[in-house]
Amino acid sequence: MIHKEYRRQRQMCIRDSNLSNLTEDDLKSLSGMLGSQDPTVVGMGIKLLSGYNIPDSVCSVGILLMSNWNTITSNSAFKSVGFQQILNTLGISEREVY
Repeated sequence: MIHKEYRRQRQMCIRDSNLSNLTEDDLKSLSGMLGSQDPTVVGMGIKLLSGYNIPDSVCSVGILLMSNWNTITSNSAFKSVGFQQILNTLGISEREVY
C-alpha cells in the first residue's frame, strides 16, 4: 500500500512540475469564463483551470471558485473530472461539496 501511494505521489509531482503558475491576467480571464452564462465557456474555464499549478495558488483558486460558485454548480462541468481534480488538489472532499 505504501509503495502504491508513493508511486501516485511521485506521478502527481511529475505532472505538477509541468504545470504553469497562475498569473493575475490568467485569474481575470478564468473568472470571466467561470462566471459566464454559457455552460460551454464555464466548462472550458474549469478545464483550463485544472491545467494550472493549483497548489502554488490555493488562495487565489479558492477565491476564484467561491466568487463563481453559483454559476459553476449550476453547470454540468461541476461534476467533471477536471473539477474533481481541482477540489482534490484543494483538499476538499466530494462530501463537503454535495
